[in-house]
Amino acid sequence: MTIRGPVGVLGGIVAASALVGGCFSDGNATASASVSESATETATGGTGGETTGASASSTSAATTTATGDPTTSTTQPTSDSSESTTLGTAGLCPPGSLCAAGEIEYGEACDDCGLTQRTCTDACEWSEWSCAGPFACDLWHLDNGANAWAGYRYEEIGGQTPSGPIEGAFAATLVNEVWILTADTIYLFDPDAMTITATLDRDAFFPEAAGATILHAISSNHGHIANNPPTPAEDVYLVSADTTWIYTVDVVTLDRELLQTVPTEPAGGEQAPAATAIVAYWSDIENTNEWVKVAGICDDPMLSLTRYGAAIVDDDSVRLQDFGTCFEYVYAVDLAGYPPFSLTGAPASAAEIAGVSYLNGLYAFGTNDG
Repeated sequence: MTIRGPVGVLGGIVAASALVGGCFSDGNATASASVSESATETATGGTGGETTGASASSTSAATTTATGDPTTSTTQPTSDSSESTTLGTAGLCPPGSLCAAGEIEYGEACDDCGLTQRTCTDACEWSEWSCAGPFACDLWHLDNGANAWAGYRYEEIGGQTPSGPIEGAFAATLVNEVWILTADTIYLFDPDAMTITATLDRDAFFPEAAGATILHAISSNHGHIANNPPTPAEDVYLVSADTTWIYTVDVVTLDRELLQTVPTEPAGGEQAPAATAIVAYWSDIENTNEWVKVAGICDDPMLSLTRYGAAIVDDDSVRLQDFGTCFEYVYAVDLAGYPPFSLTGAPASAAEIAGVSYLNGLYAFGTNDG
């Protein structure tokens, strides 16, 4: 059996064995199944079809008390634009004082992923506000041609804030969205507006993968597979530790169909990572920024890497998979040494990243598990 996939065209159909993270055996494939629109939670908002409209982010600031020197606390603060979070009590102050000596209060977002901060002095009075951090970003963006990343916290992004750890993200190219996956929700992110416009119930939208922990997600636009302009159809791969679900999704109507269910197995090539070691994956079919120049691939000394997929691996490496000839992993480099992740403001390690998508630039999403 052959299927469409994110690695090229073989007579109009792409072989499953070429999929990143899966040299898949057809013998274990399941029959195709369609999912009706009624399976998804219905409301307003989004790009069309049944979606749950995004609401404005409203998170109450929690107050946590801890002993010891608050300046060395490893607690990651959370905040929104209207409330502040107070952490730590290092000293005592008389009743009626404004604060307790050594107390730290965090306020609004500032700079790249920082938070404004003030400290209670030994005189039991608040200091002036200053920008502290940066803390771990929720989202990093590198525009095409830029020489530095911009970092954001969800408090700076419009729409509904994702709840719970991020499990993956993939591009919906035609509608210029990134779909962000958590255990129970799909968040539709509009990078132009920097807002989450709508949500979908993940188990209803992808029922065959209900309850599974997704290690990474991949999408491949049908137009790009054939070197044509993007179409509404995306082949979406949801990869768990033992199973990969392959769907075709119409990102305009939100119709979808399960194409195949296959075991999660390694892809080919000397530089191929273990399928379960990949934390994020994206494709770059144009190499617009020429982040890589790799020659002598696929046993051909004259062949250079142009169309490729990039996997971020949990050992802090990046592995590149050829999308034009042999569809194998042909190059490996440390994350910090690979443009664009060698640029200022980039995520520091694979442990900070849960998903990456390319849409006229790179969008990297943090784990959101703090």
